[in-house]
Amino acid sequence: MGEVLIGAAIFACLAGASLVSLMVHERFPAHHLGDDTSAVVRLAANLFMVMSSLVLGLMINSAKNTFESINVNVHTFATDLILLDRTLRHYGPEADGARQSLTAYVQRVVDTSTADSDTTVAPNRLSELLLN
Repeated sequence: MGEVLIGAAIFACLAGASLVSLMVHERFPAHHLGDDTSAVVRLAANLFMVMSSLVLGLMINSAKNTFESINVNVHTFATDLILLDRTLRHYGPEADGARQSLTAYVQRVVDTSTADSDTTVAPNRLSELLLN
């Protein structure tokens, strides 16, 4: 919500500044209204536009990289869980208790990872030991 208010405040300031400049425009001396001054103002506006575009592009790229790294981490963790389950399956009935603990841990993670949930998963020491 704070971002929306900041954006609205910046928009209001820019709109107010443009309206004030429209009212004050006729009061400027002639040398401030020449072509040279217009060219300098145009170049400064272009500089701000290019810098804003550059910053926006860098922010989007950073967000994309963060999302991709989290996505890779989730896939790596899921792959490790699957490989651990397959390895425990090869040990036969002796590893059924560990497999059940692992399955219960994964089920708790899935249940608490929904978009509606704000709770975090309580660590399961046995599952952590099995993964490491």
